[in-house]
Amino acid sequence: PWHVRPSEPLPELATLVLRTGLSDVLEPAARKILETEALPAYLQRRHWFAAKDQKIVSAKLVRADKIPGRSLETLLTGLEVQLSAGHERYILPLGISWDGDTSSALPQQLALARVRQGRRMGYLTDAFTVDAFPLGVIRALRAGAVVNVQGGEIICRPSPLLAHVELPEAPEIRRLSAEQPNSSIIVGQKIMLRLLRRVRDGLNPGVEVMRFLTEAGYANSPKLLGEVALVRADGSGHSMIVAHEFVQNQGNAWHYTQDYLARFIETMGLANKDIHDEADQLSGYASFARSVGTRLADLHAVFARPSADPAFAPERADDEDATAWGENATAQLSLAFEALARIASPAEPEAARAAAFVLANRQAILNLIPPLAAAGKGTLRMRIHGDFHLAQVLVSTGDVVLIHFGGDPESSLEMRRAKTAPLRDVAGLLLSFDYAASVAAQARTPPPPTGADAPLGRFVTDMSEQFLASYRAVAQQAAPRWVADAKSEADLLDLFLLEKSAQDICFEAANHPNRIGMPLHSFAGIAARLLHAALVPSE
Repeated sequence: PWHVRPSEPLPELATLVLRTGLSDVLEPAARKILETEALPAYLQRRHWFAAKDQKIVSAKLVRADKIPGRSLETLLTGLEVQLSAGHERYILPLGISWDGDTSSALPQQLALARVRQGRRMGYLTDAFTVDAFPLGVIRALRAGAVVNVQGGEIICRPSPLLAHVELPEAPEIRRLSAEQPNSSIIVGQKIMLRLLRRVRDGLNPGVEVMRFLTEAGYANSPKLLGEVALVRADGSGHSMIVAHEFVQNQGNAWHYTQDYLARFIETMGLANKDIHDEADQLSGYASFARSVGTRLADLHAVFARPSADPAFAPERADDEDATAWGENATAQLSLAFEALARIASPAEPEAARAAAFVLANRQAILNLIPPLAAAGKGTLRMRIHGDFHLAQVLVSTGDVVLIHFGGDPESSLEMRRAKTAPLRDVAGLLLSFDYAASVAAQARTPPPPTGADAPLGRFVTDMSEQFLASYRAVAQQAAPRWVADAKSEADLLDLFLLEKSAQDICFEAANHPNRIGMPLHSFAGIAARLLHAALVPSE
């Protein structure tokens, strides 16, 4: 996303004339050009802009806070985007890259306009593409800088750990190209800065959890190094930039798993390969699956500790909590049934069969929810990861590191900070194994079978068992225990598997209908197991 594809021409850019400097872009004439000509098209091309399926009615600069720097003056610009349904707010730091200042093409590729000041020409661009910006942010954090801005302050809050991070005078700067809702940049292979693009007022759960885990000494997540936040005069505000430790890694577990499954499929497709060869192949991944289970349980054990902080103090779920979990799951399943009913018939035959089974048994599936949810009474409610799947795990030197603790980005901050059952995280990872096998199969022509008796089906079953066994080994030794007994664990896990796969059905139906078969197969398989039914439509 940081680079323009070869087939994508650079947009025609208007030229803004500057008299005194960057602040001139806020003059009425320049602002009008940015708001009407540049921003609507610019936002649609950015991977961090969430509402690509909606029409942009208007995009306005609602605030632009001037942040002086040693070598780059920056405007931390706030955008309000009016959409065909609702509105969203974003942060876009603006800076000027003058011609000849850098050999990088990024400032031009992410430019909003050309600028001219006297004889100098350059680009008004996303300041995150200019090396001076992240370096300036780190200097401001080290100094604990406070900048007075319209209606409040921009406050740089360093962690004590930042003082111990040494960088060379000219550190290597590397921007990540992963499609994430935030923009990330690595400085000197030691610090990662994340610009939180979408604005949501309130305490950011990702920053909050990272700070808690850093202070608690949890070893398998990046350590928080600092935060830049806007704090208004009335005490409201939001996080803008987060700095945390950069962990050396070999990529995330989703890509690691896809690479592994590609080799597994190829090997098992060779002649004279039998079940013993398959077992040998699977053993290579099993230690990784066990590591993920152990580190997730370690995380939950930290969250389960008594805490003086009310936001992290665990509580026991009562009847009301269990009932609410069931009602939320019922609502999510109902939305999934509605989404499936709107699709005439999935093009892929197996997906069509799964959809027919689900819709024919919808009431029977809904009837499963109340008794499953009842098992939640007595469970320990705590903070959890909240959006746990293989892409939230880094493979690092024979171990794993858990990342991105902000919860589901589509949920409200209140929901993302809510205490709930830790088995939600377990359900997310189990579904991720299933989804990974489906994607790996679809990447082959013809696709290999994915049923329970096929090699890919056994991969899902075996790795799920390995993951669960290592998770339980830690959980059963933890004090306090967060699930009462094995029966309660099984019921709650099934509840959250149904709810999460139903949520994924809704997401894919709205955004990628051709991919709906992936969560649909998982949902239908869980429902069929619980109903003791064959995966065929009811008569």
